[in-house]
Amino acid sequence: MALDDRIESDRMDGMGASHREERALLDGLQTLPVNAFLTLALR
Repeated sequence: MALDDRIESDRMDGMGASHREERALLDGLQTLPVNAFLTLALR
């Protein structure tokens, strides 16, 4: 029983980690155009 819970927990952690990475990737992609725009605008 406890082993099943731990496996389930590990799988949830794995999904959470990949979701966080996706989130960070999306945030990075969104800031790139903003940074480029600011760089051009502030010249």
